[in-house]
Amino acid sequence: MRRGASDVARARVLRLDAALALVLLAACGAPANGAHAPAASVDAAVGPAEGAVAASAPPIAPAPAAPAADQAAHDADGDEADGNEGGSEGDYQSTDEAPSSAWTRPHAPILELTDAQIAAKVRTALASLGTLSIGRTNAGALVNAIPLPDSDYWERVAPGGSYCTEETRDQLTTALAAVHARYPDAGKLFVGNISTRNGGHFPPHVSHQSGRDIDIGYFLSKNQTWYATATASTLDAPRTWAFVRALLTETDVEWLFMDRSIQVLLHRYALEQGEDKAWVDSLFQYGGATGATRPIIVHVKGHATHIHIRFRNPVAEEVGRRAYPYLLRSGVVRPPTFFAKHVAKKGETLSHLAVRYRTTVDVVRKTNGLKTDFLREGKEYRIPQTGSGVAQIP
Repeated sequence: MRRGASDVARARVLRLDAALALVLLAACGAPANGAHAPAASVDAAVGPAEGAVAASAPPIAPAPAAPAADQAAHDADGDEADGNEGGSEGDYQSTDEAPSSAWTRPHAPILELTDAQIAAKVRTALASLGTLSIGRTNAGALVNAIPLPDSDYWERVAPGGSYCTEETRDQLTTALAAVHARYPDAGKLFVGNISTRNGGHFPPHVSHQSGRDIDIGYFLSKNQTWYATATASTLDAPRTWAFVRALLTETDVEWLFMDRSIQVLLHRYALEQGEDKAWVDSLFQYGGATGATRPIIVHVKGHATHIHIRFRNPVAEEVGRRAYPYLLRSGVVRPPTFFAKHVAKKGETLSHLAVRYRTTVDVVRKTNGLKTDFLREGKEYRIPQTGSGVAQIP
C-alpha cells in the first residue's frame, strides 16, 4: 500500500545543517522511504525476478583489487572519495527510521531461524542462507553473492564488479520494469559497479562493499553510452523521471546520488507533469525547498554521468547481522574494511601515510583516485583499515 501526500507531513524527518554534512552512521537501519511516496504513482508492471544460484564464498580479503578487465567501469569514480561539497558516498549511511510500505518485502522464513540454526548452516550449508549483506556499505562484506544477470533492461559494463544480493537484483528489476511498462521503447541502461564477488573494499570506491550500491547510467536522448555526461540537451527526462519515481515508490531505496544539475532538470520536469510540489520538493537537495526534510536525492561529485542507487536489503542485512560472528569464527569472512580520515600536513607524502597507517602507497593512491603522489596540504584523504575481533559485529 502506498502512502498519500498527507502522510508526507506526518513522516518523521531529520534536520539537515546548512551544508548537508550530516553523517549517518547507523549500521543496519533504513530510512523512511514512505516519506518519499506521492499521492499517486505510475502503474508498474513488475517483471519476474531472474533466477540465480547462491554459492559459498571463500574467505574475504580485506582489500581486494578491482578486476583489471573492469577498471574502465570505475576509473573516473575516484572523485567519489573526495571530501567534496555534498559529502562522499561513504558519508551517507543508514538511519534507524521505520521501513517503507512502498516495497513489499519477500516472505522470508529464514528470518525465523534461531541463532543456533544459523550457526549450523554456516558450518554445513552456507549457501542455504542466501546472499548475506554484511555491515555498512562503506565497511562491509558480501557472502553467497550472485552476479547481476543479463536482462532486457540493462547491459553490464563490468561483469567482474557486478555482484549483488537477490533483493538488490529484484528491486532494480522492479523499477526498470515500471519504466518499460510506461515507455515500451525505452532502451537498456548501462550498469557499472555494484560489488566484487566477496564484497569489501572496492578501489577507488569508498562504498560498494555489501551488494547494495549500484552505479547506473541515465536515460539519454542521444549518445547513450556508458559514462556519457547527462546535460539539458541530452537527458531523457521522461524516462529518467519514470525510473527515479519507480525507485521512490516501488522499492526500498535508501539514497540516490545525483549531480545537482540533473536534480534541477528532473525537479522541473516532475512539476511540469503535475506531481505534488511538496512531495517533489522533499525529494531533491537541489531544485526545490531545502532544510525541512532529509532529501533522498543528494549531490555527490562525479554523478553527472550516472546515478548511484543504494537499496536497503532487509532480509540480507538482518541474516548477515546475525550470521556475522559465526562467519568470522569459521573464517568465511574477515573483519570489514573501514576508512580512517587524514588531513594532510605540509610536507607529507603518500609514503608518510602508507607507513603511518600500515598500508601501501598504491592502496592510498587508488582509494583517493590520485594520479600522482602529491598531497595537498589541508585536504582530507581516506585510508582503508581492517578491523579485528568478533566483537566488531555490524
